[in-house]
Amino acid sequence: MNPNEHNRLKRKELHRVKSLQKTLDGDSYLEECRNMCIRSGFCDNAVRHTVWRHVVLGLGILRPVPYVEDAVAQLSSSPINRRESGSGTGSDDGSGGSSNSGSDSSNSGSINKSSSANSLNEADEDSPQLSRITSTEESSTLYHRNLPDNCQPRVVHVDVQRSLWMLYPDASKRDSMREVLTSILLRVLASNTERYYYQGLHELMGFVMYVMEGTAVDVMLSVCEGLLLLHWRSFSDKQLSQSQSMLYAMHAVIAAEDASFAAALESCGVAPESHYAVSWLITWYVHVCEDVDILARLFDFFIGHSDEHAVIFFTAALVLHERDRILTWIDSAREGLEKGDDDIMVMARIYTQLTRLPKDVLRTENRAVVEEMMRVAIGLQSKYGLYVYKAREDFLQGRVAKLGMLTDKRTRNSALKLLWGLLFREWRKPWRSRNIKTPLVATVLIVVVAVTIRSLTASSMVRFWQTGYPSLT
Repeated sequence: MNPNEHNRLKRKELHRVKSLQKTLDGDSYLEECRNMCIRSGFCDNAVRHTVWRHVVLGLGILRPVPYVEDAVAQLSSSPINRRESGSGTGSDDGSGGSSNSGSDSSNSGSINKSSSANSLNEADEDSPQLSRITSTEESSTLYHRNLPDNCQPRVVHVDVQRSLWMLYPDASKRDSMREVLTSILLRVLASNTERYYYQGLHELMGFVMYVMEGTAVDVMLSVCEGLLLLHWRSFSDKQLSQSQSMLYAMHAVIAAEDASFAAALESCGVAPESHYAVSWLITWYVHVCEDVDILARLFDFFIGHSDEHAVIFFTAALVLHERDRILTWIDSAREGLEKGDDDIMVMARIYTQLTRLPKDVLRTENRAVVEEMMRVAIGLQSKYGLYVYKAREDFLQGRVAKLGMLTDKRTRNSALKLLWGLLFREWRKPWRSRNIKTPLVATVLIVVVAVTIRSLTASSMVRFWQTGYPSLT
């Protein structure tokens, strides 16, 4: 799309949003915003500033999010932690104008971030229901030493330092926005102690920060908080089983639509136990897609739904759409087995190819295909909406059987060992972990004792008792 066409479409979308807000009651307006997110999405982040905020937060008053300060990390110097004295508009947070740099705009494709703050202010003129709130009281400031356990500030810092390369190619801007992202994560988590940081949350909030850059600080924070409490709720649960249940539900939808295809996946070890799609789900594809325009469209689609299951149905639609390609991979992998190879090699090849699938498919040149997959996802949701809840509950209650390769004792351990190093950090427990050190040592001792006892003959046992405990003989 050329710049003139893009600007024309942006003005049209902004005008439509303002017109709907003027002519419809609050509930009807929000419902229409959700429908626009799902059906077509938006061409420009300036429109998303308004629509995402209203869809996620409604038209009420924002809840203030506490500040986080850390003298060591100097986070208080980042734009997100500055104490605004004004109304908290986009120009006050220190990030609005920076999105116009050439290095950033060249990476954003058709998502035009220029003049985002001005466009947002234009769209906000008729939004008296939403008050911008800034927390300036000292009591609302949290220090790192007082952060609750769910925040994991050291882990957050390490993860954030490895992020935002694609969104901010300019090194100086990237470093600045990493500080902003760290503060967003800690502020939102500190305010919601029942939600837990996990590897991937920094990518989700990082993309929301990128899209919302230029809007008010508290709006950006509140949108992230709203998404955490609803759309990312299972991902941020203290137990990983909630996220695992979503993987099982996704496979259950595939099996319901195409049982033979699901069986083929299971037979080569890429049933849900392999977690090949974990990074797709828990990061809304940010981790595996390099096309910013497509990511923004996916976020439109997921945010437009009122529950967290849209990503399950879209992922099922993606895998089903690529059925023929995946089956070809499976056939080729089996034909290419050399003498002495087993199904573990097939699993390794298919797993690797599957993890690369979103990067190949989710591209701007395939926009029509992506839109078709979204339409299929909507159809799957209408057919299997209740079924997904049941599938998740069955998993959480232990009512599901292991599938495919993991049912075979000959291949189970090798398969799990292969997958061990390919998962996100939280999906494996290092052997040095305190949680596993004690049972590991105990197990080793038990094995040693068992082997020793087994090696003793009956006569040697008698001599042992006579020597050590003569009174008993």
